[in-house]
Amino acid sequence: MVSFCRVTVIGSSRRVDVTLPEAVPVADLLLDLAGMLDERSDGVPARWALVRVGGHALDPEHSLADQGVASGTMLFFRDVTEEAPPLAIDDFAQQVAISVDAETGQWAAGMFRWLLAAAGAACLFAAGAVVLLAGDRGVRTVAGAVGAALSSLAGVALVRLLGSRAFAGLITFAAVPLWAAAGAGLAMVAAADATGVLGAALAATCVAAAVALLVVGNTVLPISIGVVAAALPPAVVLGGTYLFGAGVVAAAAILCPVGLVGVALASQLAVGLGGVPMAGVSTASATSVELALIRARRLSAAVLTGTALMLAASFVVLARSGGWFAWGLIAVASIAVAAQVRHHRFAAEVAPLLAAALIGGLLLEFPLVAGGGPAVAATVLIADGLILGGAAAAIRSWKLPEAVDRRMRTVEWVAIAASVPLALEVLGVYDAVVRFARSFS
Repeated sequence: MVSFCRVTVIGSSRRVDVTLPEAVPVADLLLDLAGMLDERSDGVPARWALVRVGGHALDPEHSLADQGVASGTMLFFRDVTEEAPPLAIDDFAQQVAISVDAETGQWAAGMFRWLLAAAGAACLFAAGAVVLLAGDRGVRTVAGAVGAALSSLAGVALVRLLGSRAFAGLITFAAVPLWAAAGAGLAMVAAADATGVLGAALAATCVAAAVALLVVGNTVLPISIGVVAAALPPAVVLGGTYLFGAGVVAAAAILCPVGLVGVALASQLAVGLGGVPMAGVSTASATSVELALIRARRLSAAVLTGTALMLAASFVVLARSGGWFAWGLIAVASIAVAAQVRHHRFAAEVAPLLAAALIGGLLLEFPLVAGGGPAVAATVLIADGLILGGAAAAIRSWKLPEAVDRRMRTVEWVAIAASVPLALEVLGVYDAVVRFARSFS
């Protein structure tokens, strides 16, 4: 059933009271509203938007219901590329009332619905975590499969009956641990070892992301892509290492160069998935191009976040394994990730890469604290905190000088290339070649 809400939309010269569908993205309503209000762009491409009282523009990719727009709301239809006129205050009490009404964070019925949905999602997530961490193979398989199926059906019901894709996305993604438990349980039934069980759990996580995308739609595409970026490469690599009798450490070594390549290709992948028109051959409007760029930027951030999470987990596994070549692999991979940060401009893209690089750098101190006890660990962490705080105070500009940027390009490619032979050494390929050669002597 499609739900509607009746709102007042005020343009530059007209005002209309109109009934709009709650579940349709705002971007799909803008052209019709422009016609109703007789708005013209005077030959200059306009970026139309619906703006709340107070100047906050609605997100064009989300629906009215997702953004808490209820019946009776007053919205302004304007071109956000033009600067809004200054406020003229004639009545102080009236201005205070308007300002209070425009304040965000007021409790509303929509927030109560979100609270209930979040509580339900927390219950599903907790159930999956309990089954995954404490259940035997039978409990994992049955409870995980049943819980995953029921959560998927609940997501379908929320979309079909209530038109609430946001709630459906929350419920379906909260069931990811249930999917992982089902995958791990099936692997245990097949008598797989720990490597195979972990690979199966990650593969089931990818299935959960695909099901959420199928149920909810493109609203959760960035989240699904991020989950797949974090879980699919480890699932494939762990499956291969399980078949060849290798362990988790070997998989972590392989994932380091794989992750570095993934970071390098994230932007191209996001542009393709986001549907950004090709320059010189596109007839798309300025608004559609801008929306495609927003989608591509969100997808790029999702891919980079998932890949950075995968690299950080690989660093932890390698650090626990020990060995000079494992430490060297962590070092060059961290340097390569840090060097690739300069290719990105937005915080959602830069932050996960820097976090992965910092985790790798801090893990290089693991040999110092492994056998030193709490006192040594505390001393090292205090020193790290002071150094990082000093760096935060000392850095004044993010942009690198051109000469340094050219050198960083060389450092980046050398570090990526060096990760391959180091990974092969961690895998024991060189020792195997030596043993094979000695067998002929």
